[in-house]
Amino acid sequence: MPRKYQHILLGFLLTAYLLGLAGCSDKSTPADTTPPDPPVLLPSPADSSWDETGTDAIPDENYIQLVWLMGTEDDLSGYKIYRSSPPLEMLTLLATKTLGSGVCDTVYDDQSVEIGVRYLYTVTAFDQAGNESEWSGEVDYMLIPKLSDESLTSPRGEIGERQPTFIWISTGESMANYLRVYDVLDERTVWVSPGQNPFSSPHSVFYNEDGTAADTLLTPGRQYWWRVDRQGSELRSGSESRWVSFTVK
Repeated sequence: MPRKYQHILLGFLLTAYLLGLAGCSDKSTPADTTPPDPPVLLPSPADSSWDETGTDAIPDENYIQLVWLMGTEDDLSGYKIYRSSPPLEMLTLLATKTLGSGVCDTVYDDQSVEIGVRYLYTVTAFDQAGNESEWSGEVDYMLIPKLSDESLTSPRGEIGERQPTFIWISTGESMANYLRVYDVLDERTVWVSPGQNPFSSPHSVFYNEDGTAADTLLTPGRQYWWRVDRQGSELRSGSESRWVSFTVK
């Protein structure tokens, strides 16, 4: 081979070698196109249930709270919440939650709801590459009016009884009323009463009258909260009153 062609060949080989070292060879990582698994959106718990985890009313405001299970993907980035008001509206994007941007990544309070309107929800997950999962299962819920603070008569403040009587006034706009008593120090529910007929107002219910309370008697020196949950006449509808505080001497 003539010398000039040898120089050209050597130059070509050297250039190819240097380009390979510089990363110009086609060895890039394939793009991530695999979406996360759909979230598991939790349905509404029964008003009589001690475990309140799921799609439900909340005591503080007239909001609907959604709860779902956290995904296990390493590259999971967040969730998208969709809502409709059936039967006429299409599902539209309501909110986006990025992991780490709030107190809890798998809870969302829908604050833009109206009492007496049923809303349907579904949730998707998305990853760092922007892939979005299929929709979760659907849940729906409707708020009914809360009992007012003034209708929750007693107990309030400091009391001397370890088995107090809870008194409140309600109307017949619900199927049943459930009294819930909460131990603030231990952060646990200690009793949920049997359903009370809303037409038998005013209500007067002894603590642990059915013998199912976690604590037979309330503990002196402890602060407790109580509220009344109303079960709506339609499925998956209801409300939760605000908490009332009292302390046992």
